[in-house]
This record gives sequence, C-alpha cells and structure tokens, in this order.
Amino acid sequence: MSSKPRNLHTSLRNAWGIRPGLRVWVGGHNLKAKLAAAKYLAETVRPLMGPIDLGLLTPASVDEAQYFADKLRSRLAPAGMIWIVIPRTSFPLETQSPSELADFIAAMLARGFVQIGEAALDDLYTSIGFRFDPGPSHK
Repeated sequence: MSSKPRNLHTSLRNAWGIRPGLRVWVGGHNLKAKLAAAKYLAETVRPLMGPIDLGLLTPASVDEAQYFADKLRSRLAPAGMIWIVIPRTSFPLETQSPSELADFIAAMLARGFVQIGEAALDDLYTSIGFRFDPGPSHK
C-alpha cells in the first residue's frame, strides 16, 4: 500500500469535470453505484430535456450500458462525456469474469465512443470515461 494519501474526491471531480451548473443525466439499475456517485453531484443540475455535459451511467449489465449510451449520444454537448461507474471487482457481478469489462469497453468503442480515462470513485467502485467521436460511420 502506498504511503501517499489519495484524494479520490478531487481526482474524480476533476476527471468528471464537476463544476456548479454542470448538466448531468444519471441513469442505471445498479442502485448502490448510483448512491456512491450521487454525493459528487451536489452542485450540478439535471435537465429533463436538452443537452447534457455529463451522462453518468450505473449499469447492472453491459447491455444496459449500451442502451443508455445509445440513448444519450444525441443529447451530449460537443464536449460532453459519458462516465460509467462499475464495481472494482469483476463487471457486473462477482460471479462473472473480469473480461466482461473488456467486452463493455469494446461495445462502447463500436458505438463511436473513445475512452478518455479512468477515475476511482471509492474502494468499491471505479469509473471509465468516454467521449463520442462522430466519425463518418457514426453520424
């Protein structure tokens, strides 16, 4: 274990781009992950319609994450991001193979997203960030 103190709160807020007034859409069926992420969103707004700066997904499965990514793609502001909160163990359940994380990333890449980073949420959850790249095959 490192002797350096970790400031997960600051690094996560920086990675997600959290600032007052940030337009955030939150969705997913992993309720524990959603609760863990919610404490970082106090200064943000949740518009029902219109563009969003951050889509925060807490999926219970790869299929669910793909569904929400497809749904949010058209709402993302030009510099908008999708961050997906997942358990630090395997994805999505302890009984499943860690290779499912690679399957999830591959599915996002196939939908025209590019991976932009990772940020730890806490000891139980991490997050993976994506931006949409509207290349010729994804417009």
